[in-house]
Amino acid sequence: MEHPLLSKLQSPLELHDMSVAELNQAATEICDVMCELLSERSAHFASNLGVLELCLALHSIFDFRQDRLNRDTGHQINHHKLITVRYQQFKSI
Repeated sequence: MEHPLLSKLQSPLELHDMSVAELNQAATEICDVMCELLSERSAHFASNLGVLELCLALHSIFDFRQDRLNRDTGHQINHHKLITVRYQQFKSI
């Protein structure tokens, strides 16, 4: 499946300029990427999918080169990897 938005994303700062429709498309594409990976190997993404929209909202407002965010679990970080220019490598992470 193609992911036209994610595959062209060069920086999470691009989320700052996205419309709500584009952010929704990004969420859909991220969900698709994770589900595709689940069809190939074992992984658990329930917590990632539970905070997906939260991640996009935070990245669309804050600049995490300067702002800081602490997460309580690494299991909620896969979508962050996808929007921080690691889309191409995601299947090998």
